[in-house]
Amino acid sequence: LYVFDLHDFWCQVKSPREALICSSLYLEHFRRTSPARLFRGRTPPHLQPVRLRGDSGEKSSTASVAATAHERDQRLPETVGNVHVDPSAEIHPSARLGPDVVVGAGVRIGAGVRISRAIILPGVLVFPHACIMNAIVGWNSQVGHWTRVEGTFRPPKGSKLDVCIFGQGVVAAPEIVVRNSIILPHKHLTASVDSEIIL
Repeated sequence: LYVFDLHDFWCQVKSPREALICSSLYLEHFRRTSPARLFRGRTPPHLQPVRLRGDSGEKSSTASVAATAHERDQRLPETVGNVHVDPSAEIHPSARLGPDVVVGAGVRIGAGVRISRAIILPGVLVFPHACIMNAIVGWNSQVGHWTRVEGTFRPPKGSKLDVCIFGQGVVAAPEIVVRNSIILPHKHLTASVDSEIIL
């Protein structure tokens, strides 16, 4: 019997769900050991701390400081939690990323997009107002306007799928919902799907 003394996290990766969990652990590891690797966008106003100033009892929030930072960083998207973005990615300032998001090289993210607990691989195009949650989006895929790509992370009764996965080059048409499904490479989705494997 042999033992290896591990001084950090360990994660088994046998399923897409575990890949998302492992990604989250890596991002937390970066936060503790190499915070420069994480992307720092704007902090949403409702998450900014409020504190009291001096003896005058005037209520002052870090809003004045935050307002200055907000003006300076107007070109940055909002981020919550740990987020890693490749420097070549283009993200609209009105997008919101996090927690636990990885964005690959050459990714383009449009206005009003919301991404959380997801891995977005290189070359992906996310059109405005799309929502991606608990998902892995493959290379050079496209997510249409107002499209929702989501995994529940708690499978519905009778289903083993609880994340959403796009293979390489998948195109999701505008205004559809793709939930708890695996889409194999180079498929074009024109209708909503739930708990399916599209071959």
